[in-house]
This record gives sequence, structure tokens and C-alpha cells, in this order.
Amino acid sequence: MNKGLSFGLVAVSVLSLVACSGKREKEVKQEKTTTVTTMSSQTTTTTTASQPGVWSADKGRQLHDYIINTWGPALGQGYVEYTPTSPGNFYGVSVPNGLMGHSLSMVPDFSGLTPKLVWSADGNHQPGETALVAVFSDIETTVYPSSHLYFFTYQDGVGKVWITEQNQGNSENQLYFRETQNVDLRNFYVGLVGGGTGQTSATTQATPSSSQTALTSDQAGRWAAAHKASEYGAPYTREDFAYRVTPADQSSDGLVAIQVLENHNSENMKCVGAASGVSSSSSFYRINAKGELEKMDATSGVYQIVSQTYFE
Repeated sequence: MNKGLSFGLVAVSVLSLVACSGKREKEVKQEKTTTVTTMSSQTTTTTTASQPGVWSADKGRQLHDYIINTWGPALGQGYVEYTPTSPGNFYGVSVPNGLMGHSLSMVPDFSGLTPKLVWSADGNHQPGETALVAVFSDIETTVYPSSHLYFFTYQDGVGKVWITEQNQGNSENQLYFRETQNVDLRNFYVGLVGGGTGQTSATTQATPSSSQTALTSDQAGRWAAAHKASEYGAPYTREDFAYRVTPADQSSDGLVAIQVLENHNSENMKCVGAASGVSSSSSFYRINAKGELEKMDATSGVYQIVSQTYFE
């Protein structure tokens, strides 16, 4: 029971990710072509000085205004934008500086890929590189461990939005990102860069394959609490755990999110000396687009499927 009765997850807040391992110029560049004609040979040479980019200061302002003034407030979240000249601190890692260049604080992992990440004001990048054009996080306005970090990238004609909620380091020294499932945010960004695959809500969240995609908040909470009880084993049951559910329309990822805590007022918890009213360890679950129950690994911040069939 030691694993359950201590304030396990929140206690790691003392550990950082690093410790564990004017006038507006026209921003779109115009392609410049220089033609040199040699009288003797009558030949013409054309040299391209630069290529127009998919990103610009104006697009950056549009994204900033959308997240700060519309999208974030709609979710009850307050976001701050970070750049290399105005970096932020995400659980001990400088963002974006600590995730780019030669001296990485941690290696950014994008769904199993670790490309060379470069900051790009126009979205242009060299072969093999991934351009990072914007970074936002709500870490300055939320209570640990519920913070989100978003990276907006562009590579080879495809724009993507990545999210991580990882709050600890790991032996691999990697910060794990996954593509956001929030349709509104994804489509807004893709519309700005003019590349990638903007999707409708129906496509992103998938066509419901079972009644599990239409669970009530209480059902989702009971499912997660029951799974947590199964990890503790007998004599613990769902009643020994409390839960807090964030509906899909209020979640950053557009998925139902569940926080499960020990219920120190239950008989089983009292029997082992759990102090009533004392904060307990937390586990984080969510219902994915297929109606499966996923649990977040406390070390990597990555969600893994733990149950495909509803039970309580």
C-alpha cells in the first residue's frame, strides 16, 4: 500500500524534467530573380536568391491571438507564447531552446521520431530538419501537474501540432510529444500554413465503434477508478477511489480526461491508516477516440491503452 497512500505523483513537482536525467514590414519574402546577359555569348543565367516561406510574423500574430484570446479561454486555460529570445521553463527545460541545437536538455520525441528541430521564422528548413514556428504553454497559469506544452511544426509541406504533458525526466532523456487531437487548434494552424491535413471532428475523433465512445462523465470516472482498484488488488474496489472528469469539449485534446485519487474516507483506506482529508496520489486516464481507456505513464507522460472493454 505504500505506493498508494503517499502523495506520489505531486511529490515529483520538486523534480524538474532536467533533474531527472514600428511599422510592420511585409514579412512574406518575394522571390528575387537576377538576370545577367553577356553580350558576347548572348547567354542568360538566372539565380534564385530565396524561396517564399509558409510562415510569417503576420501568421504568427494570428495564431497568437487565436490561442490567447479565443481557444485557450474557451477551455479555461491561459497560454503564454515562447520563442528563442523569450524562452519559457517547462518543468526545468528551457523551451524552445533546450529542445533544439547541439546542447539539448532533452531530446524531443515526436511519436517515435527524433528529427533535428530548428527554429524557423518563415517555415523553411533543410532536408532532414523539422521547422519549429511557434511554442505555447499554460504552465505559468496552471497547477502542477496539469500543464500543456504545444509545438507547431512544419516539414516537407506538412504542418502539425504536437502536445506533451510530461512532467518528469526518464532514463532515455526524452520529452515525448504526440499529435494533438484537438480539431479546432489543428485546423486553425493547418489553415495558416496551407499544408498538412486539417480534419473534421468526425474524422479526428473517429466514428464511434461502440457505446464506449458515448459514456457519461460518471461512467468514464467509474471505469478509470475500477481500473485503478484492479492495480491495487484485493480488498480494494472502485469505491476506494475518487475521480474528477474533464469532458471532451473542455479538454485540450478533445478527449475525456479523468484524474483518479485515493478515497481516504473509504473503509478500506481507513483500515490501513489513510488520513481523511489528506491529498492522495493521482493517476491520469483518458478515453481515446476508439472508446478505449488509456492511462498516462507518470515517468514518460505517454498514454497507453489499459482497457478496451468497459467495466466498473
